[in-house]
Amino acid sequence: MAKTKIRQAFGFVLAALLTLALTPLAAFADGETPAPGTSGNGNGTITIENAVDGYTYTAYQILVLESFNADNNAYSYTIPDAWKQFFAKGVEGQPDGPGAKYVNISETGYVTWAGAKEDEQTDAADLATAAVDYAIANEIAGKSVTAAEGAAVITGLDLGYYAVDSSMGALCSLNTTATNANIQEKNEKPKLDKQVQEGDAWGDLSDASIGDTVNFRIIVTGAYGAQNYVVHDVMDDGLTFEGITAVIDAATNAAVPDDAWSPVLTPKDDCTFEVTLADSLFAGLEKGQTRDYIIEYTAVLNDKAVATEPEVNKAQLEYGDGHKTVWEETKTYTWNFGVHKIYEGGNVQEGAEFSLTANTADGAPVLFVEKDGIYTVSKSGGSAVIKPLSANGSRVTLTGLDAGKYYLHETKTPEGYNSLAGPLEIIITSTPNDDKTELSYSVSGVTATDGQGVPVVDVVNRTGGLLPSTGGIGTTILYVVGGLLIVGAVVFLVVRRRQNAK
Repeated sequence: MAKTKIRQAFGFVLAALLTLALTPLAAFADGETPAPGTSGNGNGTITIENAVDGYTYTAYQILVLESFNADNNAYSYTIPDAWKQFFAKGVEGQPDGPGAKYVNISETGYVTWAGAKEDEQTDAADLATAAVDYAIANEIAGKSVTAAEGAAVITGLDLGYYAVDSSMGALCSLNTTATNANIQEKNEKPKLDKQVQEGDAWGDLSDASIGDTVNFRIIVTGAYGAQNYVVHDVMDDGLTFEGITAVIDAATNAAVPDDAWSPVLTPKDDCTFEVTLADSLFAGLEKGQTRDYIIEYTAVLNDKAVATEPEVNKAQLEYGDGHKTVWEETKTYTWNFGVHKIYEGGNVQEGAEFSLTANTADGAPVLFVEKDGIYTVSKSGGSAVIKPLSANGSRVTLTGLDAGKYYLHETKTPEGYNSLAGPLEIIITSTPNDDKTELSYSVSGVTATDGQGVPVVDVVNRTGGLLPSTGGIGTTILYVVGGLLIVGAVVFLVVRRRQNAK
């Protein structure tokens, strides 16, 4: 992923301010005070209190303390060769160096403070900022230590004027002549939260139909010392990034000015997109304070999405000197179910056709693209006709569906079979697991599952018995029965007359 190389420190509150009178910034070794006229010869130490494990602290010596007399508050500074351009006064039309306005340099090369007394603290902070930027840009070596178990001590320093930088992002600076120089690490780790919209709520899980637009947002919580914030976002293949819709100040709900954030929509790395937030957005934060910004964007669930398998969208914040938060992710699902056309008598018939509507029975039919008995939702270019006859017999699968209510309509019935009395109501219900990291689903009216675990809804068509027709055996039976009744009646009358005659 892209990594910010140039540190931008303007506008940050420093962990401590540089000295007001150019007193030395390196400390003496414990229990040992150099005699007047010496510079410590590598015995100085700087201790960073409240250091954050895993982060690097670097001390840059911008001035050398050649000699001093602490009793008289007299200190003699010179400029190291690597910093001469930084403090140089411009000549013959050349610009001043970044640090030139902060000091006066005598003809013999000695340095005194040049700032006005009422602005000394601000000037000292600006000098520290400019010095660290200059050191990084010009690859000037400093002395570094990585904090472990809450401790960070930079040792082996010659006495002088030092600026101390933290890889968390904010600049630290120091003023002391004590045996041990101590500064406080006030920087705080930023946070990132990744969310997807489901209905009116925001969370970690959602489901959608293929072709639907899915809304996402990233909430960046900036803390004291914010610097070099770059958001990285990565989407699975089943999501097609559409664009960033807004960057919002969460406190005011106002849009962030365009010049305070910059997107990279086609990164050269594995990211889908990146967004850099300007350091100035977090200016003025003090210890314990935070400020939230929301990056809103959209993606479309495309036909690469596989039913029941989540499409992951993850985001990470890079900050400071290449530090990164853990990845935060959301999961978006789509669902499927099967339709099994059952004919009374077990025959597989051609000619049956169905359609599916969402939400209401009289809504617009869902469009599908069919391949090998798999009907995949298509927002355009598809067909509403579902034919439950394929290589799988009379079973097909409808896939790419959002959770919700659907109606299956029989629009054409094979000859000799009764049509359904009305549409079948089918409800897809999605449910998060106990720790709310996954979604599962169920389908109403399911009678079985197929070999791939797809829930299947049976649709039964029945045929009635064959009614008798003219000239058939039904008419013959009537004639025979009628004839027998007539013969019986004649016999009865004859017998009765004979009995009466006797």
